[in-house]
This record gives sequence, C-alpha cells and structure tokens, in this order.
Amino acid sequence: MSKNLVLIAGIGGASLGTELAKCLRGISTYDVFGCDVSPLAYGLYDDAFVDTFVVARVGYVDAVLDLCTKLKIQVVIPGAEEPAVLLSAAAGRFEARGIKVAANSTAVTRLCADKIDTFAFLERAGFATPKSTVPATAGAIALKGPVIVKPATGSGGSSHVFYAPSATEA
Repeated sequence: MSKNLVLIAGIGGASLGTELAKCLRGISTYDVFGCDVSPLAYGLYDDAFVDTFVVARVGYVDAVLDLCTKLKIQVVIPGAEEPAVLLSAAAGRFEARGIKVAANSTAVTRLCADKIDTFAFLERAGFATPKSTVPATAGAIALKGPVIVKPATGSGGSSHVFYAPSATEA
C-alpha cells in the first residue's frame, strides 16, 4: 500500500504546523514532511516528520511548489497564517501539478488573517466579539485598561502580544 505524501508548510513554532504533524504521524497511511523559511524553526527538529526542509522566503510559493514536485507531495497544508495566505492564493498553481492545497478559499483566508476584519465580520453576523480597535497613533488608545495589545495581522500566534494595565502603558 502506498502512502499519502503530505507537506506541512510553516513549522516554525510549537503550534499549528507541528500539531498537525503530530496528528498525522499516528496514521500509518501518511508520510509527513515539513518546511519553513527559518533554519531555526522548531519543527525542523521535530521527529514527527519524515524529513524537513528550509525553503526561501523570497519566492516562497515557487520554493514550496518545487519542493512538492521534487518529493511527489500530494497535499500541502499551511501550518501558519502567512503560509495559509500565500498558498491559498496560489492553490491553482499547485492543483495544475496535481497537488491539493488543504486550505480555505483565498477570501476566507484573507479575512481571517486580519483580526479587525474578522471581528467586524463576526459582529455583523451577530456574534459577540472582544472590543477591538486600531489606534491612529500609539498615544490614541481609546479603550480603558487593562487591554491586550496585539498586531491585527501576522503576529505569529502569541508573538508580540502584551498585557497593558492602562491605556498609557498600552
């Protein structure tokens, strides 16, 4: 029986990419490979993968596509937010080579990559969301403390997340 060959693109932190690998490694029908742009990425050294690779940040989509072709990968799974945005937008290029991108549509991926846009969408749909704002300047925090300060896009999980007990500290 031949195995399904899967590449998880984005295995930098001990988060989504490596957690996906842990889930798949227990299934005997999968061989799981991983890649990341950083040679120091946590997942490169995780034994959940058959093998791991460092790919170029510049020309990322081409680098991942070339790696998939070389390894005869059947499915590529984004393992982080930035790979999800880039790979979902290029899904047609992968599919033209017979490689499935296991990701949401480009529109959904872009929406969810921006926390302010996501919260606005959820509010319009009737869901309760945390009060959120993007201040015009660093000194224009309109919320009363304590607050959580986090970039609206591309924060890398819990990176660059700060607790501020007051608007002044935020």
